[in-house]
Amino acid sequence: AYLDAMHEVFLEGHPSYFPPGYPALLALVGALSGQHLGRWVTFVQHVMAVLGGLWIYGLLVRVVPQPVALLGGLLAGALSPTFTVAQAVMSETPTFFAMTGALYCAVRSAETGHSRFAIAAGVLTGWAGTIRVVPLVAALPSICLILSGAKRPGRYCLMGLTVCCAAITVVLPIAWCGYQSGRPQLASSQGFHLFNRVVTEQRQLDNAAPATQSLLTLLEGWDPRGVAWWDVRAHGKVHDLNDEEAERLFHRVAVEGIRKDPLAFMVYTPRLAWKMFLAPADWIAAWGDTIALHQHLESPPPLLITESGLKWREAMEAFHWSLWPVLCWVAIAGMVFGVLLPQRILVMAMAWVPIGYLLSSAAVEFFSPRYNAAVVPIVAALAVIPLGVVLSLASGKLRDGEEAGR
Repeated sequence: AYLDAMHEVFLEGHPSYFPPGYPALLALVGALSGQHLGRWVTFVQHVMAVLGGLWIYGLLVRVVPQPVALLGGLLAGALSPTFTVAQAVMSETPTFFAMTGALYCAVRSAETGHSRFAIAAGVLTGWAGTIRVVPLVAALPSICLILSGAKRPGRYCLMGLTVCCAAITVVLPIAWCGYQSGRPQLASSQGFHLFNRVVTEQRQLDNAAPATQSLLTLLEGWDPRGVAWWDVRAHGKVHDLNDEEAERLFHRVAVEGIRKDPLAFMVYTPRLAWKMFLAPADWIAAWGDTIALHQHLESPPPLLITESGLKWREAMEAFHWSLWPVLCWVAIAGMVFGVLLPQRILVMAMAWVPIGYLLSSAAVEFFSPRYNAAVVPIVAALAVIPLGVVLSLASGKLRDGEEAGR
Protein backbone atom coordinates (compact mmCIF):
# COMPACT_ATOMS: atom_id res chain seq x y z
CA ALA A 1 0.00 0.00 0.00
CA TYR A 2 2.84 2.40 0.75
CA LEU A 3 4.46 1.55 -2.58
CA ASP A 4 1.14 2.24 -4.31
CA ALA A 5 0.97 5.58 -2.50
CA MET A 6 4.50 6.38 -3.65
CA HIS A 7 3.47 5.77 -7.26
CA GLU A 8 0.16 7.65 -7.00
CA VAL A 9 1.54 10.75 -5.32
CA PHE A 10 4.92 11.26 -6.97
CA LEU A 11 4.31 9.87 -10.46
CA GLU A 12 0.61 10.50 -11.04
CA GLY A 13 0.07 13.48 -8.73
CA HIS A 14 -3.01 11.97 -7.10
CA PRO A 15 -3.50 12.10 -3.32
CA SER A 16 -3.29 8.58 -1.90
CA TYR A 17 -4.83 6.85 1.09
CA PHE A 18 -1.58 7.46 2.98
CA PRO A 19 -0.02 10.92 3.36
CA PRO A 20 3.15 11.28 1.26
CA GLY A 21 5.77 11.64 4.01
CA TYR A 22 6.45 7.95 4.61
CA PRO A 23 6.19 6.95 0.92
CA ALA A 24 8.79 9.67 0.25
CA LEU A 25 11.16 7.95 2.70
CA LEU A 26 10.53 4.60 1.00
CA ALA A 27 11.17 6.19 -2.41
CA LEU A 28 14.49 7.64 -1.25
CA VAL A 29 15.66 4.43 0.41
CA GLY A 30 14.44 2.37 -2.56
CA ALA A 31 16.31 4.57 -5.03
CA LEU A 32 19.53 3.95 -3.09
CA SER A 33 19.03 0.29 -2.18
CA GLY A 34 17.50 -1.13 -5.35
CA GLN A 35 15.82 -4.48 -4.75
CA HIS A 36 16.53 -4.57 -1.00
CA LEU A 37 14.01 -1.95 0.13
CA GLY A 38 12.55 -3.86 3.08
CA ARG A 39 15.94 -4.70 4.56
CA TRP A 40 17.31 -1.17 4.26
CA VAL A 41 14.23 0.75 5.32
CA THR A 42 14.06 -1.23 8.57
CA PHE A 43 17.78 -0.58 9.08
CA VAL A 44 17.18 3.15 8.56
CA GLN A 45 14.29 3.03 11.03
CA HIS A 46 16.45 1.37 13.68
CA VAL A 47 19.01 4.15 13.17
CA MET A 48 16.17 6.67 13.57
CA ALA A 49 15.13 5.01 16.83
CA VAL A 50 18.71 5.27 18.15
CA LEU A 51 18.99 8.93 17.13
CA GLY A 52 15.59 9.59 18.71
CA GLY A 53 16.89 8.14 21.98
CA LEU A 54 19.96 10.37 21.77
CA TRP A 55 17.77 13.41 21.17
CA ILE A 56 15.64 12.49 24.18
CA TYR A 57 18.82 12.30 26.25
CA GLY A 58 19.79 15.73 24.88
CA LEU A 59 16.44 17.13 26.01
CA LEU A 60 16.41 15.45 29.41
CA VAL A 61 19.97 16.43 30.34
CA ARG A 62 18.76 20.04 30.39
CA VAL A 63 16.11 19.12 32.98
CA VAL A 64 17.46 16.34 35.22
CA PRO A 65 20.93 15.10 36.30
CA GLN A 66 22.97 13.40 33.59
CA PRO A 67 22.62 9.81 34.92
CA VAL A 68 18.83 10.18 35.00
CA ALA A 69 18.83 11.67 31.49
CA LEU A 70 20.88 8.70 30.30
CA LEU A 71 18.36 6.35 31.94
CA GLY A 72 15.51 8.15 30.15
CA GLY A 73 17.20 7.84 26.77
CA LEU A 74 17.93 4.15 27.32
CA LEU A 75 14.38 3.48 28.54
CA ALA A 76 12.92 5.26 25.52
CA GLY A 77 14.92 3.02 23.20
CA ALA A 78 14.49 -0.20 25.16
CA LEU A 79 10.70 -0.45 25.24
CA SER A 80 9.11 -3.10 23.07
CA PRO A 81 7.39 -0.71 20.59
CA THR A 82 10.68 1.03 19.81
CA PHE A 83 12.22 -2.28 18.77
CA THR A 84 9.36 -4.03 17.02
CA VAL A 85 7.75 -1.14 15.15
CA ALA A 86 11.14 -0.13 13.72
CA GLN A 87 11.43 -3.63 12.31
CA ALA A 88 8.16 -3.23 10.36
CA VAL A 89 7.48 -1.12 7.28
CA MET A 90 5.26 1.26 9.24
CA SER A 91 5.36 5.00 9.80
CA GLU A 92 5.47 5.30 13.60
CA THR A 93 9.27 5.25 13.96
CA PRO A 94 9.93 8.07 11.45
CA THR A 95 7.14 10.04 13.13
CA PHE A 96 8.82 9.71 16.53
CA PHE A 97 12.19 10.54 14.97
CA ALA A 98 10.88 13.68 13.27
CA MET A 99 8.97 15.01 16.30
CA THR A 100 11.83 14.42 18.72
CA GLY A 101 14.37 15.87 16.31
CA ALA A 102 12.18 18.93 15.83
CA LEU A 103 12.03 19.50 19.61
CA TYR A 104 15.80 19.13 19.98
CA CYS A 105 16.51 21.50 17.07
CA ALA A 106 14.07 24.03 18.55
CA VAL A 107 15.94 23.90 21.86
CA ARG A 108 19.27 24.39 20.09
CA SER A 109 17.82 27.30 18.12
CA ALA A 110 16.53 28.90 21.32
CA GLU A 111 19.93 28.47 23.00
CA THR A 112 22.15 29.61 20.13
CA GLY A 113 19.90 31.84 18.05
CA HIS A 114 21.06 30.07 14.89
CA SER A 115 18.48 29.99 12.12
CA ARG A 116 19.70 26.65 10.76
CA PHE A 117 18.28 24.89 13.82
CA ALA A 118 14.97 26.72 13.37
CA ILE A 119 14.85 25.63 9.72
CA ALA A 120 15.64 22.02 10.69
CA ALA A 121 12.91 22.10 13.35
CA GLY A 122 10.39 23.39 10.83
CA VAL A 123 11.29 20.88 8.12
CA LEU A 124 11.19 17.96 10.57
CA THR A 125 7.83 19.12 11.92
CA GLY A 126 6.45 19.49 8.40
CA TRP A 127 7.76 16.06 7.42
CA ALA A 128 6.15 14.54 10.51
CA GLY A 129 2.91 16.22 9.44
CA THR A 130 3.14 14.67 5.99
CA ILE A 131 3.70 11.25 7.59
CA ARG A 132 0.73 11.12 9.96
CA VAL A 133 -0.79 14.67 9.97
CA VAL A 134 -1.47 14.75 13.75
CA PRO A 135 2.17 15.61 14.62
CA LEU A 136 1.42 19.12 13.41
CA VAL A 137 -0.86 19.51 16.43
CA ALA A 138 1.62 17.73 18.70
CA ALA A 139 4.98 19.25 17.73
CA LEU A 140 4.33 22.73 16.36
CA PRO A 141 2.83 24.25 19.57
CA SER A 142 5.68 22.71 21.58
CA ILE A 143 8.29 24.26 19.29
CA CYS A 144 6.60 27.65 19.47
CA LEU A 145 6.55 27.39 23.27
CA ILE A 146 10.27 26.60 23.36
CA LEU A 147 11.23 29.42 20.99
CA SER A 148 8.95 31.98 22.64
CA GLY A 149 10.63 31.25 25.97
CA ALA A 150 14.10 31.98 24.62
CA LYS A 151 15.73 35.00 26.21
CA ARG A 152 16.98 36.63 23.03
CA PRO A 153 15.69 39.47 20.83
CA GLY A 154 15.13 37.43 17.66
CA ARG A 155 13.08 34.66 19.19
CA TYR A 156 9.88 35.55 17.35
CA CYS A 157 11.73 35.67 14.04
CA LEU A 158 13.04 32.17 14.73
CA MET A 159 9.52 31.04 15.59
CA GLY A 160 8.14 32.53 12.36
CA LEU A 161 10.94 30.90 10.35
CA THR A 162 10.15 27.51 11.90
CA VAL A 163 6.43 27.81 11.22
CA CYS A 164 7.06 28.92 7.62
CA CYS A 165 9.40 25.98 6.97
CA ALA A 166 6.86 23.54 8.42
CA ALA A 167 4.07 25.07 6.32
CA ILE A 168 6.14 24.93 3.12
CA THR A 169 7.02 21.27 3.73
CA VAL A 170 3.34 20.41 4.17
CA VAL A 171 2.04 22.57 1.33
CA LEU A 172 4.48 21.31 -1.32
CA PRO A 173 2.89 17.84 -1.80
CA ILE A 174 -0.58 19.39 -1.55
CA ALA A 175 0.29 21.88 -4.30
CA TRP A 176 1.83 19.10 -6.41
CA CYS A 177 -1.35 17.03 -6.24
CA GLY A 178 -3.47 20.11 -6.94
CA TYR A 179 -1.38 20.98 -9.99
CA GLN A 180 -1.28 17.44 -11.39
CA SER A 181 -4.78 16.17 -10.60
CA GLY A 182 -6.82 19.15 -9.43
CA ARG A 183 -7.13 17.57 -5.95
CA PRO A 184 -5.03 19.63 -3.51
CA GLN A 185 -5.06 17.15 -0.62
CA LEU A 186 -2.47 15.61 1.67
CA ALA A 187 -4.34 12.30 1.61
CA SER A 188 -7.56 10.89 0.22
CA SER A 189 -8.61 9.01 3.35
CA GLN A 190 -9.91 11.73 5.68
CA GLY A 191 -13.51 10.61 5.24
CA PHE A 192 -12.70 6.98 6.00
CA HIS A 193 -10.81 7.85 9.19
CA LEU A 194 -13.49 10.25 10.40
CA PHE A 195 -16.18 7.65 9.71
CA ASN A 196 -14.28 5.18 11.90
CA ARG A 197 -14.09 7.78 14.66
CA VAL A 198 -17.72 8.92 14.61
CA VAL A 199 -19.77 5.97 13.36
CA THR A 200 -17.56 2.99 14.17
CA GLU A 201 -16.11 4.13 17.51
CA GLN A 202 -18.79 6.40 18.96
CA ARG A 203 -21.78 4.95 17.05
CA GLN A 204 -22.98 8.48 16.35
CA LEU A 205 -25.27 8.57 13.30
CA ASP A 206 -27.94 10.98 12.07
CA ASN A 207 -30.47 8.79 10.28
CA ALA A 208 -32.46 11.82 9.10
CA ALA A 209 -29.55 13.55 7.33
CA PRO A 210 -29.34 13.27 3.52
CA ALA A 211 -25.91 11.66 3.16
CA THR A 212 -26.69 9.16 5.91
CA GLN A 213 -29.98 8.29 4.23
CA SER A 214 -28.08 7.72 0.97
CA LEU A 215 -25.64 5.41 2.73
CA LEU A 216 -28.42 3.46 4.46
CA THR A 217 -30.17 3.07 1.12
CA LEU A 218 -27.01 1.66 -0.44
CA LEU A 219 -26.65 -0.63 2.56
CA GLU A 220 -30.28 -1.73 2.16
CA GLY A 221 -31.12 -0.80 5.75
CA TRP A 222 -28.08 -2.49 7.29
CA ASP A 223 -26.82 -0.63 10.40
CA PRO A 224 -23.18 0.53 9.95
CA ARG A 225 -22.66 1.65 13.55
CA GLY A 226 -19.77 -0.12 15.24
CA VAL A 227 -18.45 -1.46 11.93
CA ALA A 228 -15.14 -0.34 10.41
CA TRP A 229 -15.33 1.54 7.12
CA TRP A 230 -13.66 -1.23 5.09
CA ASP A 231 -16.36 -3.69 6.15
CA VAL A 232 -19.09 -1.14 5.40
CA ARG A 233 -17.46 -0.51 2.03
CA ALA A 234 -17.78 -4.20 1.14
CA HIS A 235 -21.49 -4.36 2.05
CA GLY A 236 -24.47 -3.86 -0.25
CA LYS A 237 -24.27 -1.39 -3.11
CA VAL A 238 -21.56 0.68 -1.41
CA HIS A 239 -19.17 -1.76 -3.05
CA ASP A 240 -20.12 -0.26 -6.44
CA LEU A 241 -18.79 3.20 -5.53
CA ASN A 242 -15.27 4.12 -6.54
CA ASP A 243 -12.76 5.19 -3.89
CA GLU A 244 -13.33 8.91 -4.32
CA GLU A 245 -17.13 8.61 -4.21
CA ALA A 246 -17.01 6.35 -1.14
CA GLU A 247 -14.62 8.65 0.72
CA ARG A 248 -16.81 11.70 0.06
CA LEU A 249 -19.94 9.87 1.18
CA PHE A 250 -18.33 8.52 4.35
CA HIS A 251 -16.98 11.97 5.16
CA ARG A 252 -20.42 13.57 4.82
CA VAL A 253 -22.00 10.85 6.96
CA ALA A 254 -19.39 11.40 9.69
CA VAL A 255 -19.86 15.19 9.63
CA GLU A 256 -23.62 14.75 9.87
CA GLY A 257 -23.12 12.50 12.88
CA ILE A 258 -20.97 15.15 14.57
CA ARG A 259 -23.50 17.90 13.81
CA LYS A 260 -26.24 15.84 15.40
CA ASP A 261 -24.53 16.04 18.80
CA PRO A 262 -21.30 18.07 18.74
CA LEU A 263 -21.09 18.16 22.53
CA ALA A 264 -21.05 14.37 22.74
CA PHE A 265 -18.27 14.31 20.14
CA MET A 266 -16.18 16.83 22.07
CA VAL A 267 -16.70 15.06 25.40
CA TYR A 268 -15.86 11.66 23.96
CA THR A 269 -12.61 12.83 22.33
CA PRO A 270 -10.54 13.29 25.54
CA ARG A 271 -11.99 10.05 26.92
CA LEU A 272 -10.80 8.22 23.81
CA ALA A 273 -7.40 9.92 24.02
CA TRP A 274 -7.06 8.74 27.63
CA LYS A 275 -7.96 5.21 26.56
CA MET A 276 -5.33 5.36 23.80
CA PHE A 277 -2.77 6.64 26.29
CA LEU A 278 -3.22 3.92 28.89
CA ALA A 279 -3.57 0.97 26.52
CA PRO A 280 -0.40 -1.10 26.01
CA ALA A 281 -0.44 -2.62 22.58
CA ASP A 282 0.24 -5.98 21.01
CA TRP A 283 3.11 -4.82 18.84
CA ILE A 284 3.47 -7.95 16.70
CA ALA A 285 1.26 -7.18 13.74
CA ALA A 286 -1.56 -9.61 13.00
CA TRP A 287 -0.02 -10.46 9.63
CA GLY A 288 3.17 -11.52 11.41
CA ASP A 289 1.54 -14.34 13.35
CA THR A 290 2.47 -16.83 10.63
CA ILE A 291 6.07 -16.52 11.83
CA ALA A 292 5.08 -18.79 14.70
CA LEU A 293 4.65 -21.58 12.13
CA HIS A 294 8.16 -21.05 10.76
CA GLN A 295 10.28 -20.34 13.80
CA HIS A 296 13.31 -21.96 12.18
CA LEU A 297 13.41 -18.91 9.88
CA GLU A 298 13.72 -16.52 12.83
CA SER A 299 17.14 -15.10 13.70
CA PRO A 300 18.26 -16.19 17.19
CA PRO A 301 18.10 -13.35 19.73
CA PRO A 302 21.18 -11.96 21.49
CA LEU A 303 22.62 -14.25 24.19
CA LEU A 304 20.09 -16.95 23.18
CA ILE A 305 17.66 -15.69 25.82
CA THR A 306 14.86 -17.81 24.37
CA GLU A 307 14.50 -20.33 21.59
CA SER A 308 13.62 -17.87 18.82
CA GLY A 309 13.38 -14.21 17.92
CA LEU A 310 9.59 -14.45 18.00
CA LYS A 311 9.63 -15.79 21.56
CA TRP A 312 12.01 -13.01 22.54
CA ARG A 313 9.70 -10.35 21.12
CA GLU A 314 6.71 -11.92 22.84
CA ALA A 315 8.59 -11.79 26.15
CA MET A 316 9.39 -8.11 25.53
CA GLU A 317 5.76 -7.40 24.84
CA ALA A 318 4.64 -9.14 28.02
CA PHE A 319 7.08 -6.98 29.98
CA HIS A 320 5.78 -3.86 28.20
CA TRP A 321 2.19 -4.78 29.07
CA SER A 322 3.16 -4.88 32.76
CA LEU A 323 5.35 -1.78 32.73
CA TRP A 324 3.35 0.58 30.52
CA PRO A 325 0.48 1.50 32.94
CA VAL A 326 3.06 2.30 35.62
CA LEU A 327 5.08 4.43 33.20
CA CYS A 328 1.97 6.37 32.22
CA TRP A 329 1.17 7.40 35.78
CA VAL A 330 4.79 8.19 36.60
CA ALA A 331 4.97 10.29 33.42
CA ILE A 332 1.94 12.27 34.61
CA ALA A 333 3.79 12.85 37.90
CA GLY A 334 6.76 13.96 35.80
CA MET A 335 4.61 16.58 34.08
CA VAL A 336 3.45 17.89 37.47
CA PHE A 337 6.95 17.93 38.99
CA GLY A 338 8.35 19.44 35.82
CA VAL A 339 6.19 22.54 36.12
CA LEU A 340 7.98 23.30 39.40
CA LEU A 341 11.44 23.14 37.81
CA PRO A 342 13.36 26.10 36.34
CA GLN A 343 13.20 24.31 32.96
CA ARG A 344 9.40 24.15 33.11
CA ILE A 345 8.97 25.45 29.56
CA LEU A 346 10.94 22.55 28.11
CA VAL A 347 9.04 20.05 30.28
CA MET A 348 5.70 21.56 29.20
CA ALA A 349 6.78 21.39 25.56
CA MET A 350 7.73 17.72 25.91
CA ALA A 351 4.49 16.99 27.75
CA TRP A 352 2.35 18.57 25.04
CA VAL A 353 3.69 16.19 22.37
CA PRO A 354 1.86 13.07 23.67
CA ILE A 355 -1.11 15.15 24.82
CA GLY A 356 -1.57 16.88 21.46
CA TYR A 357 -0.80 13.72 19.51
CA LEU A 358 -3.37 11.59 21.31
CA LEU A 359 -6.06 14.28 21.46
CA SER A 360 -5.82 14.96 17.73
CA SER A 361 -5.72 11.23 16.97
CA ALA A 362 -8.82 10.71 19.11
CA ALA A 363 -10.61 13.47 17.22
CA VAL A 364 -10.15 11.86 13.80
CA GLU A 365 -9.66 8.12 14.35
CA PHE A 366 -11.10 5.19 16.26
CA PHE A 367 -9.38 3.31 19.07
CA SER A 368 -6.21 1.46 18.22
CA PRO A 369 -3.41 1.04 20.77
CA ARG A 370 -0.89 1.19 17.93
CA TYR A 371 -1.59 4.89 17.54
CA ASN A 372 0.40 5.76 20.67
CA ALA A 373 3.57 4.07 19.34
CA ALA A 374 5.14 7.33 18.18
CA VAL A 375 4.88 8.91 21.65
CA VAL A 376 5.86 5.89 23.77
CA PRO A 377 9.54 7.01 24.00
CA ILE A 378 8.53 10.56 24.95
CA VAL A 379 6.27 9.23 27.71
CA ALA A 380 9.21 7.16 28.94
CA ALA A 381 11.32 10.33 29.03
CA LEU A 382 8.71 12.16 31.11
CA ALA A 383 8.59 9.20 33.49
CA VAL A 384 12.17 9.69 34.69
CA ILE A 385 11.65 13.35 35.66
CA PRO A 386 10.34 12.55 39.20
CA LEU A 387 13.50 10.51 39.85
CA GLY A 388 15.60 13.41 38.64
CA VAL A 389 13.76 15.84 40.90
CA VAL A 390 14.21 13.56 43.93
CA LEU A 391 17.93 13.10 43.23
CA SER A 392 18.39 16.84 42.70
CA LEU A 393 16.69 17.62 46.02
CA ALA A 394 18.70 14.94 47.80
CA SER A 395 22.01 16.17 46.39
CA GLY A 396 21.06 19.76 47.24
CA LYS A 397 20.33 18.84 50.86
CA LEU A 398 23.56 16.84 51.00
CA ARG A 399 25.55 19.84 49.78
CA ASP A 400 23.76 22.10 52.28
CA GLY A 401 24.62 19.67 55.07
CA GLU A 402 28.28 19.54 54.04
CA GLU A 403 28.51 23.33 53.92
CA ALA A 404 26.86 23.60 57.34
CA GLY A 405 29.33 21.05 58.68
CA ARG A 406 32.23 23.13 57.46
